[in-house]
Amino acid sequence: MVNDSQYKNLALLYAKRCIETKAGLGTSRAWTHSDYLMLADSIQKQTRRKIGISTLKRTWNRQSGVPSPKTLNILANFLGYVSWFEFLQKNQNEIHQFLIDEKPLIKKKSIFIHWRKILLFAAIAVTMPILYFFILSKIPVTRVTSFEPEKTDGVLPFAAIIKYDISKVRKGDVFIVYNDIKQKKKALDKKKNIYKILFFTPGRKNVSFIYHNKKLKTLEFNVTTKDWVGIIKNLEITHPLIFQKDSICRDGFLQINNTIFKNLDIIKSQVSYTYSKELPVQGDNMLFEIRLRYILLNGWDICQNINVTINFSNGFINLPLQYAGCEKSGNLTFSEKTLSGNNFNLSSFSNDFTTPKQLMVKTINKQLTIYLNNNEIFKDSYSTSLGRMMMIKISFTGTGALDYVRVMNEHRQTVLEDDFNCDRVTTP
Repeated sequence: MVNDSQYKNLALLYAKRCIETKAGLGTSRAWTHSDYLMLADSIQKQTRRKIGISTLKRTWNRQSGVPSPKTLNILANFLGYVSWFEFLQKNQNEIHQFLIDEKPLIKKKSIFIHWRKILLFAAIAVTMPILYFFILSKIPVTRVTSFEPEKTDGVLPFAAIIKYDISKVRKGDVFIVYNDIKQKKKALDKKKNIYKILFFTPGRKNVSFIYHNKKLKTLEFNVTTKDWVGIIKNLEITHPLIFQKDSICRDGFLQINNTIFKNLDIIKSQVSYTYSKELPVQGDNMLFEIRLRYILLNGWDICQNINVTINFSNGFINLPLQYAGCEKSGNLTFSEKTLSGNNFNLSSFSNDFTTPKQLMVKTINKQLTIYLNNNEIFKDSYSTSLGRMMMIKISFTGTGALDYVRVMNEHRQTVLEDDFNCDRVTTP
């Protein structure tokens, strides 16, 4: 059984065979351009209707579907019928017999066409990724090739020189997007091949290259510090103020001098102390101790936040601390888990931090336990491994001071210890 579409194709094939016989041109497989010219001339002389050479070629070389009604009627006229409809009506038996006689040939041809389509799609499937890769290769993959020599010793700001080549990009811009104080997005100059970035804060950085809203490549690297650094962020200054440890380490504390805030709007300031360097410590089995205090200056709101953040290669731990009695809205995060202060009671993380308080974080086989002044205030487990310790950051909304820090590995060996007397530091 054949459907209507197949029957129309079969009828057209039968009509073409009849035309080939009547025109005396032999099988169309051997036709040249002159044969199509002769056929067009014969049709015009007999029917007094003109048909184009290109139309005849499309009709004889098409694999499926039928020509326009006008073309079909002209072909039927050449065979002696008033219309294509009359040709179909008067040749039903012949068309069915043609199907029987030509079935092996038609089947063979359809199989050939089928495999030709398969090969075509296979070629496209193989070629397109190559073409896509080739097109993207016109925007060479950029990478961090060098850093400013004087910035490789862990002193902030950290300068990175990124070399790139987008000279072959003709339409649209390639943007570079990176994060530091805030996310920045800049269009790269196609006539240049160097872009310099200054990072004012330590930690993990991402530099991405965007073209037509698609990310071509992302660079990930860590901006490290030589030792502890103090940083002041303020909404009224463009770049943060950076202090090396030796300028803020005094009287057993790591503390930025209060006189620094005289020319700043203290309400809009944030102080942080950061140690950014990979340590031989696995986050799932470690001990972290810190003693800290909040410094309340005149005019400051007593309800200020303190965030203790420990970054690892695969995640982080963030502890939200606040003055006792203040409404808590921070988040407690450890690995894949986050507990919001809006939905979870974090009052155990509140205390009078205007005097030094001791905080301890202990993990054993992905079991997290937190102590405040030697009292257990939180305990829970997590699933995703944290990885190696990469950075310690203590942030104060306002300002504060660190009194003591110690980090121990899974064997309870000390890998970092600092009492901020500036004369005893143990590092790996």
